[in-house]
Amino acid sequence: EIQLTPASLAGYRIVVLGDFDATALGEARARALLDFVDKGGGLVLLGGAKGWGENGFSASALAPLLPCRWPNGMSSLGGGDSGGGEISVRWTTEGLAHPAFVAEADRWTRPPPVLSAFAGAQPNPAATTLAIAETPAGKTPLLLARRYGQGKVLALLTDSLWHWQLLPDANRPYGRFWSRVVEWMLPEEARLEPFALDLKADSDLVWLGRPISLQARLSLPVL
Repeated sequence: EIQLTPASLAGYRIVVLGDFDATALGEARARALLDFVDKGGGLVLLGGAKGWGENGFSASALAPLLPCRWPNGMSSLGGGDSGGGEISVRWTTEGLAHPAFVAEADRWTRPPPVLSAFAGAQPNPAATTLAIAETPAGKTPLLLARRYGQGKVLALLTDSLWHWQLLPDANRPYGRFWSRVVEWMLPEEARLEPFALDLKADSDLVWLGRPISLQARLSLPVL
């Protein structure tokens, strides 16, 4: 059984969740993940037919943090449905400007194709569509990101990103993709290491109920 409790999640910064429906995930685990993200954790939703289906993430306590909804239900495209087994992928303008991928704007203008796509998603107002899939049925979001509370959420609407690892591409798109995702999803405190905040009290002795005054000094990095 998967141990996803507030205590066990406290030791992690990022959680990658696979293809679970609401029943298999369970209400307690879903609520623990919701709280984990709200307090600054990162959550990657890989999903699949179960996770993005009618009884998937949207039917669990994770619903408030999802970057998208499925107003007309989810349809799975892949294999023969995609024409030759491949589905073209394109960055959006927002995707190339996003903090996670802005460094790739001039060296990775066209992502490799995928073999599947879960079509029919509609981005939530708080979400940003980073990449789209160009399917025979039209364009559909493939990669979405959003902030929830103090944390971040990334949703992959494909279960075939692993295919990138098998491509004879010198740019190593699979490894670079995940490196950029992890860097972006790390909690903000990881980015504040050059800064130092010193607190000083007006007394060396402190008793319960006795007020004290604190002075704060922020040291900025030398540029």
